Amino acid sequence: MWSSEGMIKRFDLSSLDVHGRVFTESEFSSLSFNKTGSRVVYLAERKTRKGVSFFKQNPKENEEPGEVYRYRESWGEQLEKCVDSVMCVLDLTTGSVTVIEMPENVFCSKPAWCGDDLLYFVGMKTFPFKHGAIYCWNRPGHLMSCDLTSKEFSCHTPEGKSVYMPSPNHDTGNVAFLMCDCDGAHRKYMDVVVFYPQNSTLLPCNKDGVLMVSGGILRVVPDSCFFGQLSPSPWMDRENLVVVAYEEVQVSGGQAVYPDRGAGVFVRFRQGQSLFERTGSSWITDTAISQ
Repeated sequence: MWSSEGMIKRFDLSSLDVHGRVFTESEFSSLSFNKTGSRVVYLAERKTRKGVSFFKQNPKENEEPGEVYRYRESWGEQLEKCVDSVMCVLDLTTGSVTVIEMPENVFCSKPAWCGDDLLYFVGMKTFPFKHGAIYCWNRPGHLMSCDLTSKEFSCHTPEGKSVYMPSPNHDTGNVAFLMCDCDGAHRKYMDVVVFYPQNSTLLPCNKDGVLMVSGGILRVVPDSCFFGQLSPSPWMDRENLVVVAYEEVQVSGGQAVYPDRGAGVFVRFRQGQSLFERTGSSWITDTAISQ
């Protein structure tokens, strides 16, 4: 941890030996403070015993004979080291780490705090198999939550959906995220959805990735809609949510193309309604909202 004066704290996670490698892959990883700044959640590989030869004499306690060549299914291209995730909560006061195991057939992705004791995350399905995820954001999964007080998990989205980048609002408890039908085209456009935990309702802000606004059609592109990895939240305040959508680009033959990076337009939502779109456009790469 750093302040304007320099480093103020250092935590050696490897010395604790409670989990495997910390995930740094942007498709899954997270580093998020709770509301009071007393704890940090991050994602790591579940700790397993080291596989060694079946013929090794006197194996150590942390070694598993006969498992040295065991195949462990990963998430494919460029994600070969991502096999079995656990949520880890670091207490910044004591330096202790609490490891939260996932339910069966669930791979945790993008955990984020809502207040001080509730975590939302994407629970990606691992059964019957894992598919490559780095270029495919439509893998089956749910918006899920974990209450650290009761240690209970909850699922908040229906079957047959793919969920991406949950962003809770600390003040209201509402959660903005992206959702689309799973399977089909790998890089399809997604809907901006808000989950209201008070009455367990989902309110889509658009449909089939399309935003119908004055001046034309916009599309929601997942990897830049919520400002990449720089901004802690797309929420401006208790009600207003801002995303970046992309304008249609016509190419030869009349085909419509919506590039991952291109002419970006800010769109503001309140209670699921599009209230404002900035006139004109600009080239947007990474954007942050002033909280």
